[in-house]
Amino acid sequence: MDQRRVTLIMPVYNEAADIGDVLRSLDAQTFAHEALYAVIVDGGSTDGTCEAIQTWLERGDIPGELVRNPRRTIPTSLNAGVEHARPGTIVVRLDGHTTYAPDYVESIVAEFTQAPAAVGCVGGPQVPRPESRFDLALVVALYTNPLGLGGAGFRQITEPRDVNGVYLGAWRPGVLEEAGGFDERWEANEDAELAARVRHAGYRIRLIAAHSAYRVKRGPLAVVRQWGRYGYWRAQTLRRHPGELRLRHLAPPVALLLALVFLLSPLRPLVALGFAAYAAAIWAKRSAGEDPRVTLAACVFFPACQAAWGLGLARGFLARATAAARARRRPAAPRLDAGV
Repeated sequence: MDQRRVTLIMPVYNEAADIGDVLRSLDAQTFAHEALYAVIVDGGSTDGTCEAIQTWLERGDIPGELVRNPRRTIPTSLNAGVEHARPGTIVVRLDGHTTYAPDYVESIVAEFTQAPAAVGCVGGPQVPRPESRFDLALVVALYTNPLGLGGAGFRQITEPRDVNGVYLGAWRPGVLEEAGGFDERWEANEDAELAARVRHAGYRIRLIAAHSAYRVKRGPLAVVRQWGRYGYWRAQTLRRHPGELRLRHLAPPVALLLALVFLLSPLRPLVALGFAAYAAAIWAKRSAGEDPRVTLAACVFFPACQAAWGLGLARGFLARATAAARARRRPAAPRLDAGV
């Protein structure tokens, strides 16, 4: 296995607005281009994304190929990319609207070179690009404020450390195959589910200073819906891997339940006090220079996202429980050999 060669796998779908910047950031990689191989998996783009990628492959010095995936989902695209990867290489997952620091790949390879073999996956922090448009700036605030989602360990790093999962991710040769690849039934949270299997296989996952910046593309309403889906699929991951349950997973549904209980009781003034304290904390932790209107809107947007996640989590568990209850009530199927 050659740990000085790398396969880059990038799923894309209608990324014309960003793909130029992304490809230019790959051109700027300090790691030897002849040791790279790019597998870009398209889910049926109609905006010129494929044409831009094909031109880049033909004119650039990073070898690679464009693979078509009519199924479009991220897990199927990633698995298709792994199937086309150069044998025995480090696999680095990329995103079609994320740009990468010049030493991004070099940092990953260096970590695998010096880390013990038990470190099977590494990745950098998740950092959004700043946005000036109000609705997108509001979503950026969600990912950078500790009262939103910015407090998650994989979004911040001061020194390399072992974690449960990373943004995007890169894997030692053979680790993805040993873990079984991405589960194509997962419509979201596929990275966390895979990370659990990687760790269960005996590997460690390490957060390192491999820097990138992704562009926020969804507006606030779409993000609320997205986090509802994340919650649902996190429940499926927790059902499969109960040991992955953490207190932070339970915090949103528990807070939502307590708020409903208090609203229906004489203690309802505590809800207002709790919300006021939460809003004050959002203001205290806002990014320097953040538009006050964005921070004000965040006082409503953050709880909406967390409530959606909590409801999605509950729905994910209840959907399974309901299906199991229906199966218990269903009459047993007649035996095919009855009456013989």
